[in-house]
Amino acid sequence: MDATEKYRQQFGTFGPPVDAINVLHRYRDAILELERSEAQGESLKRSVVQAVALFPLNLIEGDTSFRDSRLWKSIDHIGVGAIPTLPSNCGLLKEWILTSLRRGGWSLADKAIASLADEKARDWRVAASEPVLIGVLRSPGSAEHLDWIKRERMYYQPRTKSQRRQFFVKQAALYIPLGMQEPNGIRYVADVEHIEVVDRSEIPTPWTARRNDSMVLYQLGPVRALEKPIGLSSDETMSGHWRWTTRLGLQHAQTLSEVGLETEPEWRLLEWLRADASFGLKTK
Repeated sequence: MDATEKYRQQFGTFGPPVDAINVLHRYRDAILELERSEAQGESLKRSVVQAVALFPLNLIEGDTSFRDSRLWKSIDHIGVGAIPTLPSNCGLLKEWILTSLRRGGWSLADKAIASLADEKARDWRVAASEPVLIGVLRSPGSAEHLDWIKRERMYYQPRTKSQRRQFFVKQAALYIPLGMQEPNGIRYVADVEHIEVVDRSEIPTPWTARRNDSMVLYQLGPVRALEKPIGLSSDETMSGHWRWTTRLGLQHAQTLSEVGLETEPEWRLLEWLRADASFGLKTK
């Protein structure tokens, strides 16, 4: 046990040597299990959630000061800490073990510190499953149409028999054409809160309906500017017709042509090709 004043000031109590804590960090990250799954085949996974160093310190009954120390709090926060334990004083050790067991597997797994890369990959897979409609504006009357969408928080398109994802749209993005008072490209997005099918005559607009067709009406959340607007390259054009992508495509695309990449395998291939071109990787 390290009983120096410097140690007490750092951790709020006396405890095991710093090297002992550091060893726990290394072991927790180094213990791996080989996991087999149909989707990913064989892969190595970390399996240790928490690790503690037991050290000899006799706590006085009723003294709760150790609970305020970094050694105790860090067990729950970062999964590594220390617990004072003697044959006659196992109260905190028992509390830690029983608390972990009572959590159950799901809650205990939530305590595992996830890799940022794993979380990003999981978020990207979810984003690849969420359809996004890239809507266009009326012409003429694009500015009026955009103002109406922002004000009324609605967008509509003709119902089609071939596009089932019309009814599973998670977001609607808006393409700004040339001639408006801002650069053209995909510049706005809104979350879709409700979807319904109505006749065109049931949608009140400042302009006259051209036909009374069946429409898919999207009730939107607040329309917001895209963090990374998607522009057109010099050889790209976009006709006055909506397009489809996914939230993954909307997040990653830099040009209009890349918006058509909707799935994880497509983006994996593009990133691999870019890396190959940039760094001259030799592949077979």
